[in-house]
Amino acid sequence: MHYEDLAPCDYFSGFRAGDALRAVGWLERGHTYNRGEVEDRDVRRLAALLSKAWQGMFLFCGGHACSLCDSDPFRSFGNLFVPRGKVILVSPEAILHYITVHDYLPPRSYFEALHRCPPMRSEQYFEALLSAGLPKRLIRLKRS
Repeated sequence: MHYEDLAPCDYFSGFRAGDALRAVGWLERGHTYNRGEVEDRDVRRLAALLSKAWQGMFLFCGGHACSLCDSDPFRSFGNLFVPRGKVILVSPEAILHYITVHDYLPPRSYFEALHRCPPMRSEQYFEALLSAGLPKRLIRLKRS
C-alpha cells in the first residue's frame, strides 16, 4: 500500500478519505520517497513509541511485506498513530525498517509530533486522538 507523505490515509475502516488520518511512511517499490539521514534521537523516539504502540481496533492479520527488499522481505503487522494538532499521523510499523535499511527520511513535522506525543495508552494520548478527530467508538479498547 502506498500513500504520499501527509496525504489523507483511507486505509482503515471507520474513516473516510479526507478525515483526520494523514499517512507517513507508506512506501512501495516503484514510488519515489525522500531519502536522507535521520538523527539518532529521532530513531530512538520512534522505536520507543513503536514498542508500545496502541493498535486499538486496527491490528491486521497477515501483515505487510516490504516491497523494497529484494530477498527475505521484512514483514510488519502494526501501525503507529501519532496525534498532531487536528490530524493523526499514521505509519506502518515498518517505518523504522524503511528508515534504517532504505534511508527513508520522513517529514520533519513527523519527528516533531513524535517528540510531543503523550505516552502511549495514557489518558492524554487518547484525549489527543479524540481532539484530532478519531471517532470515540474506535478507542473503546484502550488497552489493546
